[in-house]
Amino acid sequence: MWPPTLTLDLLLLVSLFLGAHGEQMSYRPQNCTLECIRRGDPRCEYCRISADDVQISPSIPFSSPFGNTSIYNIASSVVKSHVLYHSDPFTHLSLDSEYAVTVMALPIPERWDQFYQRKQFFTRTCPEKNGLEECKKDWYPRYVEVHQENWDVYVTFNLAPENFKVRQYFSSCFGGGLRNYTSIKPDFSLNKTHHTYRLQNLQVGTNYTCEIAADVVDAVRKTFIVVVKHSSEVTQYYDKKLDEGQCVLLDRATCPPRLLICYSSNDGPAHVRVVLQLAAFLQKHMGTQVHLDLWEALSIMEEGSMGWHCRRLNECDFVLVICSQGLLQNQKQQSEDEEPLENTALAMISMIGEELCRAKALGRDLSKYMVATFEYSQESDIPAALGLASRYTLTKDLPLLFSHLHGVALQKPGVYLQVENISESGYCKLPAGAALQLAIQEATAQFSEEEHVGIPVIS
Repeated sequence: MWPPTLTLDLLLLVSLFLGAHGEQMSYRPQNCTLECIRRGDPRCEYCRISADDVQISPSIPFSSPFGNTSIYNIASSVVKSHVLYHSDPFTHLSLDSEYAVTVMALPIPERWDQFYQRKQFFTRTCPEKNGLEECKKDWYPRYVEVHQENWDVYVTFNLAPENFKVRQYFSSCFGGGLRNYTSIKPDFSLNKTHHTYRLQNLQVGTNYTCEIAADVVDAVRKTFIVVVKHSSEVTQYYDKKLDEGQCVLLDRATCPPRLLICYSSNDGPAHVRVVLQLAAFLQKHMGTQVHLDLWEALSIMEEGSMGWHCRRLNECDFVLVICSQGLLQNQKQQSEDEEPLENTALAMISMIGEELCRAKALGRDLSKYMVATFEYSQESDIPAALGLASRYTLTKDLPLLFSHLHGVALQKPGVYLQVENISESGYCKLPAGAALQLAIQEATAQFSEEEHVGIPVIS
């Protein structure tokens, strides 16, 4: 979900002679407020405008069509030249946010059809501006080292800066069809920069895909690979893909994993088509038995939507929640209404969230539940209740999703395992993949158009 667009208005007082041709000038005044100019303060003597030039005082309320805005009053009077004005910097803008700056001409001559210009921009992210070690929301362990002693596997990682006040971490490893969860509570009296913990319940000869993160909501996770060897060998750890590839073939004699897909239809038919095409691709090319309400209308009519979803939730090996902007909007609407809205998707989120919390408290496997977003959605669209579930961005993470569903490690010593036609660039070569790609493109275009239409403009 995109953050609300804030608008910064530059109110430009110009004379009717501004359109005259002439030499272009550029300057950067130090203090060109109307108050400074009217007082004749020396600090604004280079503004190229005097108190006699300021004869019209704009009276635009802060409750303008742009909402709550920061307004800069810029006065300029030029007779025979073009002026390029550089405004003072906009301060106290939120990081990683979308803004729109609008420059208006006041007063507005009747013969002018276009009296303002508008431009959207994004502020830099916190890591871009301040560095990762200064950004609690974006921080993650960058240093991870794995080593094995006899039958025990140990992991050493760097702790968050002290001012972040992160007191607990967690690690989750998936391999052999199972996921192991480890809660980590460092002893800061021993070491304030690094901590070493032991990975528990790992099987010798099994390759694991592990994650480590601060134990806070929406923490960024660091992924690493652990290959557990016999005690006479060395445990190997990989953080990057290797060049050499090897094909993976599924055993058709085995029963495919059963996957329930949950989603919200509040984003419209374009989003529903994406979910439908994803389900078709997963079932046809990723060896998965998919259960989707769009395919089982008769059973839903007999059991009811909630009854059908609850039964599938218990029967299926995995549950994938497709998170989108409409899902959170409906969740917010339900929390604000006096009477709760009857919505199956929200009820499922609540049930899955409770199960995740219960499993974490009891140290059980959390791998059954996954969340995914498409390119037209963001991680911020993921409900906080699903913060413990594994996250995937589609279609980029199709190989990781395949690894999760089938318990196949994508990396082994000396090789990088590949599944034919399941990659960010290869899936669209298949007919079902091409249909999925087209549906995503159409949904992306629709959401972009809706965002553009939703921006307030002057009329």
